[in-house]
Amino acid sequence: MARLSAREREVLDGLLDGRTSKEIARVLNISPKTVDVQRTNVMRQMLVSSGAELVRLLGALRRE
Repeated sequence: MARLSAREREVLDGLLDGRTSKEIARVLNISPKTVDVQRTNVMRQMLVSSGAELVRLLGALRRE
């Protein structure tokens, strides 16, 4: 988590809230394509291959 940029954390928060790329883009005033790139960066840095895996990982980290 410490390696994520501020924007990547904002995108991650949107994903965890269950928002779509379009919804996150609208809230952050960026393009949906930029959100998709940021989401890919987050998943790569967190070493996961899917959104569901990311949510499980973060749920496990919050319980620790």
